[in-house]
Amino acid sequence: MFEWRQYPIIFLFFAVCLTVIFYSNQAKEDDASQKNKETEKRKHEQESYFKKISFYLLKKDQEQLHLLSDELMIDNNTKRSSFEAPQGFFYTNERAKVNFEANKGLYRPEDSTFILSEEVQLDSGESLLRSDHATYVMNREFFLSEGNVQTETRDVKSGDQIFVNSLKVHAWPKIKKSDYEGQVKGHIKRKRPYEPDVFFTSDNIYLDLLVNQIRLEGKVTIKRQDVDASSRRGEIYLDNQNKRLKYYTLFDDVKVIEKLKISENSLIERKAFGEKLEGIISEEKLILTGSPKVLQEDDVVKGNKITLRENNEVIEVEDASSNFSIKKKDK
Repeated sequence: MFEWRQYPIIFLFFAVCLTVIFYSNQAKEDDASQKNKETEKRKHEQESYFKKISFYLLKKDQEQLHLLSDELMIDNNTKRSSFEAPQGFFYTNERAKVNFEANKGLYRPEDSTFILSEEVQLDSGESLLRSDHATYVMNREFFLSEGNVQTETRDVKSGDQIFVNSLKVHAWPKIKKSDYEGQVKGHIKRKRPYEPDVFFTSDNIYLDLLVNQIRLEGKVTIKRQDVDASSRRGEIYLDNQNKRLKYYTLFDDVKVIEKLKISENSLIERKAFGEKLEGIISEEKLILTGSPKVLQEDDVVKGNKITLRENNEVIEVEDASSNFSIKKKDK
């Protein structure tokens, strides 16, 4: 049986080793603790902290940003300012006022960027935006909003409201342009209550309020009353609601499905296909070109240009090359 007293030198050696290890670990812990204290001290020296503050940012003696915040932390090296529960307003270069609120905020002076996150809301009077995250680059007049983006925009010319939801939006307020990306859904609410709303979806849309136009790209759909249309690309002309002009145009692989009420208790489904569709809302007309074809009950109609009237069985066909045909199944 092994006994330590038979080997005193070995016992002494292990005891010394254990003592050295203990004091070495203790020294490391003390050194780490001291470093943490010094780091914390430097952190406090590098950062200024305030509660319940009012923050102003001036540019050429004009107020550019004003906010109230529960907490403010300023990095004394980078001069960056972090905010808790900021709310206030800022001015664009055109002196348009934008009100905002969020759970968190950050101002970066090195590139004049103001960042808001968590339950962000921006309100310019003509438009309202909600999102998870928003970045405004002040010297470039550029917005980027991401995460559960919801916007409401009033068209000044027509008085219509444009509602759009997407994953992301880029906006340039000075030129009144916005680009929406990812799972875009929206609708146009008419100023007059008796005018039906227009609903649309797309992968991406591009809104230009200077020319009052919406451009849609990728898996486009447009719905108005009982008409559902789809294509690969499309355009909506906001000025043409009450004019004898096309209000929307669809391009590439156009498909239209319409429910027609032919009697009090009877509905039929009409399908139409083509390469281009023009919708003239003021006259409730749909004009198909590009090898158009219409299926209505047992009829198949083809021609060079086909005009449909909403909720009307009548089909107008222009047939310059004699391709018109109506086929009925045997009963």
